[in-house]
Amino acid sequence: MSRRRRWPWLVLLIVIVVCAAAALYFYQLLYTPPHPPGQGVEVEFEIASGERLDSIAARLHGAGLLGNPAALKLAAFFGGGASGIKAGVHLLRSDMNAWQIYEAIQISPKAKYTVLVLPEGFDIFEIAGRVEEAGICTAEEFAAAARNPEAINAIAPGAPSLEGYLFPDTYHVPEGAGAAELIEMMLHRFRKELDSGIEAKLREAGLSLREGVVLASLIARE
Repeated sequence: MSRRRRWPWLVLLIVIVVCAAAALYFYQLLYTPPHPPGQGVEVEFEIASGERLDSIAARLHGAGLLGNPAALKLAAFFGGGASGIKAGVHLLRSDMNAWQIYEAIQISPKAKYTVLVLPEGFDIFEIAGRVEEAGICTAEEFAAAARNPEAINAIAPGAPSLEGYLFPDTYHVPEGAGAAELIEMMLHRFRKELDSGIEAKLREAGLSLREGVVLASLIARE
């Protein structure tokens, strides 16, 4: 193969490598907290009315809540901007990642949070037990809400329940939130994963979303 023929392939390879490196960098910015989950401390953080995103990001970094100020700007870029950020005193934790902080400062301020850790492979009843242990609501209340598939039917028609659609993660649940609010947080996280390209990969494999969820649940249990 001549040098001229090799040149376009070399350029393509360089572009792929650069794009992969950028994607990894952006992922780490968004999802790597300053401290490991469960090892952070609560911090009161005040946002002034009309404060610019640059200022908020810089002060979060200075308070030890962000490893890099650019992380909040990236979260706002993917999340729809800074218009939903609420002024006031927010109770945050230093083990929250940039995406969690971005979501938290869009909730009415002065909210206290319960940290809820949900590992992969938990079924609805195991999640319900963990939710009750955290004092968010009773296991029965959560299980009853999770058996109603209405919230997911738009993207997974025919799903019998929310089993498999409640994304495993560490959640910072505002004080006073119940089963419905927690489930909405978990489904919101699930939809974010779909937007990242998972659904397209399932289609390429010839699987519907529901089939992919069932397969993933079976693998997780094994």
